[in-house]
Amino acid sequence: MNGIDLQWKPAGPENIFAAVANISQYMVVVGQQGAWRRIALNALDHAGVNYRIAYSCDYCAGQEAAMLADLAVTAFPKSLIRPPLKRLHNELLPPLGDYQVALVKRSGSGDASEVLAERVVEAFREGGR
Repeated sequence: MNGIDLQWKPAGPENIFAAVANISQYMVVVGQQGAWRRIALNALDHAGVNYRIAYSCDYCAGQEAAMLADLAVTAFPKSLIRPPLKRLHNELLPPLGDYQVALVKRSGSGDASEVLAERVVEAFREGGR
């Protein structure tokens, strides 16, 4: 298991403060039942922050497109935040924490599966830096 740090990401690279001021109007989440969604909504609910789900997508590329289009604020893994996107530091938003990822290997699956598993684990280690 590997802990992955979720961060708040504002809408659009140029509108960091506008996004925070409008948190009650804008919010993006992944899919209908994803871990990022559950963590973000639980954090907002627990902190008493009003929000609206403005957009939902099952893929992080769709979330990133929505952020670049200045549609919403979202929870996004720290390792996926790259320019022109920026991490949002603001006291209006609650901390998100980590989520866990597990890699399950089937015994006897062969050398190719072992090499792939090693590469996946290596990529997660590098992404956490």
